[in-house]
Amino acid sequence: MVTILLVTAIILSIGASLPNVLADDANTRVASFTASESGGIATASGILQYRDPATGDFHPLNSSKVKLYWWAAGSALTTYVGEIYTDDKTSSTPGAFTFFWQHGLEPGEYYVKGKYDGETWALRTYKACEENTQLMVRLRLKISVDSPTASAAQGDSVTVTVSIGTVNTNVAHPVSLSVKCPAKLFVTESFSLASGNTPLVSKLRLDVLNVTQPGSYIVTITAKSDEDSSVTTNTNLIVHVQQNTRTITVEIQGLPSDVEASLYIDGVVIESMGTGITTLTISNKTKTVSVLKEIVSGDTLYSCEEYTGPADVKGTDSFVFKYVTEYRMKISGDLPQSIVCKLILMVDDQERSDSEFKPRQGYDDFLPKDATVSFAISPNYITTTQVNYKFREWRELTTGQVMSVSNSTADGLFVVKLSEPLDLRAYYDKWATVTIRTNLPSELSTNLQIGVVGSEKKNVAIPGSVAYQAGEFLAGAAFECTIPQDQLVLYNTGGNVRYEFQGLTPPSPITLEQHTTIYINYTTKYKVQVTSRFPDVVLQPPGGVGWYEPGQIATLQVIEEAKDNYGIPYLFDGWAGGVSSNETIVSFPVMAPVDIEVQWKLNWFFLLTLGGGFVGVLVPSAIVVKKKLLVDTRWRKKKAPSKKRDGDQGGLSDSDLRVYNYIMAKGGSLRISEAETDLEMSRDAIKESIAALRERQLLR
Repeated sequence: MVTILLVTAIILSIGASLPNVLADDANTRVASFTASESGGIATASGILQYRDPATGDFHPLNSSKVKLYWWAAGSALTTYVGEIYTDDKTSSTPGAFTFFWQHGLEPGEYYVKGKYDGETWALRTYKACEENTQLMVRLRLKISVDSPTASAAQGDSVTVTVSIGTVNTNVAHPVSLSVKCPAKLFVTESFSLASGNTPLVSKLRLDVLNVTQPGSYIVTITAKSDEDSSVTTNTNLIVHVQQNTRTITVEIQGLPSDVEASLYIDGVVIESMGTGITTLTISNKTKTVSVLKEIVSGDTLYSCEEYTGPADVKGTDSFVFKYVTEYRMKISGDLPQSIVCKLILMVDDQERSDSEFKPRQGYDDFLPKDATVSFAISPNYITTTQVNYKFREWRELTTGQVMSVSNSTADGLFVVKLSEPLDLRAYYDKWATVTIRTNLPSELSTNLQIGVVGSEKKNVAIPGSVAYQAGEFLAGAAFECTIPQDQLVLYNTGGNVRYEFQGLTPPSPITLEQHTTIYINYTTKYKVQVTSRFPDVVLQPPGGVGWYEPGQIATLQVIEEAKDNYGIPYLFDGWAGGVSSNETIVSFPVMAPVDIEVQWKLNWFFLLTLGGGFVGVLVPSAIVVKKKLLVDTRWRKKKAPSKKRDGDQGGLSDSDLRVYNYIMAKGGSLRISEAETDLEMSRDAIKESIAALRERQLLR
C-alpha cells in the first residue's frame, strides 16, 4: 500500500521532451522539482513552465496535469503515486504544484518523477516533459517510559523503564540513550544499557541529591540513531521531589563587598554569597555545609581555615565561615637564570628561607595581611665568569618606584609591613674587571696610563712576568690605555734584543661588557751585528746592524776587496763568529742575537803587479808573518802555472813563489846571503827565480 507524502523541491532542470507536432510547438519543463519526507508523509513540489518560441522566455503553464511516480534506488520498477494540476489552490505561485502522500517505505534512497504528457491549446502544442528528484526516507524511532511520572524524597532515587523501537522497519538499528535534567534538579543518572540495537529496553535510575529543593522537574530522555545523528526521538519524565528538609543559617565574615564565596551542600554549589547571613532549606540527610576554601581576587587571597561544617550533627543549624585576608608578595632579582642564591625570608618570625633560590625565577606567595616580613637575597655581591653583580636597590614593579625599605643593621635584612600586595625586585649593577698583560720577558715592564674615559688616569707599570689587575669598573664604561712614546721600543739589558710595540688587543678604548683582559703586544727582534775593518764595504745589513724577528731570514753581503788608509788592497777572507762562510753573500734564519766579523787578508798578488816601486814598502812584521803563511797556503792550494822563460805567458814555479813570498815578508827587499839560509836554496836558484819574477814584471 503506497502512502502519500508532501514533497517540496527546488531543483532547476529541463525534462525530456517529445518530438514536435507543429512548427510552433512550445518547449516545456518541470522546474524546481524536489521531494522530501517527514514522519511518513512525502512531499513533491515543482513548477511547470513553457518557453515562448518568439521570445525564448519561460512562462508558467497553469491548469495542466502532472503525474507522479516513485521507485527505489537500483530498481527498474516504477510505482504510480497520483496526479495534480498546476496552480491549484494549494499554491500561490503560477504553474506550481505540491503533492502529498503517505507512504510505508523502508528507510533508504528513492526517486520521484514528475511527468507532463503534453497538450494543445488554441493551436499551440506544448511538448511533454518530465523530471526526476531524489527522495530520502529516514529511519523513524519511537520511545516510551513505563511511567510518565516518578516521585522521590530528597536523597532518594527513582527508576523507570525506557523502551526504544522503530516505526518504519523491522530491521534492527543501533541507537544510544541520553538524559537531560534541569540545573536545579541535582541528580546523578545512569542507564542499565546506554546503547544497543532496536528494540532496546533500558533502566534509567535517577539519584536525587539532598540539596534538591522540593518541586516538580521535567527530565527529557532522548534516543538517537548511531547511523544518522539527525534521527532522534525523545520523551519526558516528570520527577516530583518531596520535602525532607530543615532550615539553617549561614554567616560569612571577612569578605569585601565586591567578593562572594560559593556555598556548597555536600560538595554541590547551590549559590554564591558575600559577607552576611543567609537562610537555607536543606535536606535532613545533608552531611556537610561548606564554602570555597580560597578566593583569589587579583593579588589578594581570602582564605577560610574552617571552611567545612558538619550538618549531620543534631542541633547544628548555624554555620559561620570566617575569611582572613592575605596579600601576594613577590621577591625577585634582575640576575641571570643560572644564578642560584639564598633567599632569607622571615614572616612574623617564622622561617621561610630558600637556600636554592633563583632570583630570576623569584618567590611568589600569599602572606597574611599586616605581617612583618624580613628578607634579603644573599650574597649581595656575586661573582661570575662574565661579570660581577653588586646589589643596588629594591623597586616595586607595580608602581616602578624605588622602595624605601628599611635595612636592619644587625642582620642585614630588609623589613616591610605587608599592608598591600608587593612585587619587589632587587636590581644589581654589573661590574667588569680589567686585567692587563704583556708579552715582554719578566725582567722588563711597560709604563702606561690607564683609566675610564673622562676620568683622571693613573700611571702603572705592567711587568712581563705577571698579570696586572687594573681594577673593577661599571659595565658599559669605556676603558682606555695610553702608551707613551718612550715605551714604543724597549731593549733588554744587553741591548741586542729589542721589543717593538704593535698595539693593544682589544684596541683602546674598549666598552666593558664583561671581564676583560687587555694584551699589550710587542714584537721581538734580534740584533745582527757585523763588524769589519772596513765598515763601508758591508752592503747588508746597511751600516753593519740589522734587527730581525725570530725565524726571519737575514742576508749578509760584503764587497770582495777593500783598501786601507794607505791604499793597500785587502781581499775578503770569510765570515767569522755567528756565521762561518767564505761566500760574500750568505743568508740564515735569525734565532738569537748574532755577532759576526768580516775577515780580510792582504792582496799580495795585486801589490806585486804594481812593479818594483813597491818593493821598498814597509809592512809591519807581525802582519807580514801572518799573511806570509796565508799567502803561502793560498798559493799552495791553487796550483801555479809552470814557468816559461820565453815570455809572460808562462807560469811561476814553486821556487819562484817561495822567493816572491820571502821578498814580500822582508818588506820588499832581499839579501841573497840571508835568503840562502832562510829558503834553503842555492844562490843560483834564488837568482834564477828573481830573474823569472822580473821577467813577469813582478819585480824590477
